[in-house]
Amino acid sequence: DKIVAWNDMIRSYLRARQTLKRVCILIDGRHGIKVVDQDAMEALDAARVPYVIVLTKADKLKPAELEGMIARIEEELKAHPSAHAKVYATSSDNKEGIAELRAFLAAGM
Repeated sequence: DKIVAWNDMIRSYLRARQTLKRVCILIDGRHGIKVVDQDAMEALDAARVPYVIVLTKADKLKPAELEGMIARIEEELKAHPSAHAKVYATSSDNKEGIAELRAFLAAGM
């Protein structure tokens, strides 16, 4: 009951926030999209709230692994109408991708 109530509250919040431009869904780049992430994406799609996928810990993957992860996620995003098509890979350790993500968010796209 508490989970249902919490989910209803979140959906109501998302629909009522007129100033909300976009939601960032942070996904661990080592693991990809999990069930909880998929649930969040579906809820945002249903509420028609734009969102972008931000891969974290990009520095923990080899370049080929990172490219493959991004390609798989971008392919999956095609089925999500509220998702931004591009995935942003970031690392808090070496600041990789942070400037690009900030520029995207600042542009309000």
